Amino acid sequence: IFIKGKVLLSFLVGALTALILWILGVELWLVFAVLAFWLNFIPNLGAVIATLLPVPAVAFNPSFGTLSAILAIVLPLILHA
Repeated sequence: IFIKGKVLLSFLVGALTALILWILGVELWLVFAVLAFWLNFIPNLGAVIATLLPVPAVAFNPSFGTLSAILAIVLPLILHA
């Protein structure tokens, strides 16, 4: 039952990450969502890595505003917390 619960929780985190990044217009949103799903299985460190992965895609995209960049980092961080 633990594994089923962990898979369900990881799927939920991945799906919500995909939705958030897609709404914000982040390129490669699906890749980041799949990585968030898999990295959620790694305790503590996986959540940090999954949250920081989209940072270069957001930081080096000139079409992103400051608010969108902050939301693209903070909202997935809240999901993993």
